[in-house]
Amino acid sequence: EGAPEDLLVLAQEVVPDVLLAERPLWDEFGLDGFSANLNGVDDIEVPCRFVVGCPVPRSVAEMRPPFVVLEDLSSATNVGYIIRTAFLLGITSFVVSRTTWSSLNGRAAIASDGWLYHADFHLVEESFTETLAVL
Repeated sequence: EGAPEDLLVLAQEVVPDVLLAERPLWDEFGLDGFSANLNGVDDIEVPCRFVVGCPVPRSVAEMRPPFVVLEDLSSATNVGYIIRTAFLLGITSFVVSRTTWSSLNGRAAIASDGWLYHADFHLVEESFTETLAVL
């Protein structure tokens, strides 16, 4: 609500999935805007303070081989290093457990040198055996 159309178009050019928080959610968390100095004009109300980048789980059908399987890794730094190394080897698809998924945070993004945002992830909720059989 209230986001300029050109800003939404730009965001969708950069990432495939753009999620917007509706105004009531912003209000609930006290994020109803703040004053700023933009382009030399003081006290302009800015409707958003930050942008959060996070991976979106993909279906198995959307994944492209080869794959890296990460099960129960909890160190965000180690996960980030693995993602960076795999990406530099041309691997962009990761199959991850819930524990590893929970480690895909800012620390992992830094350790991956940002490559985390260019990767596809499939979150395994049930059985790794069944998921790997489908792949």
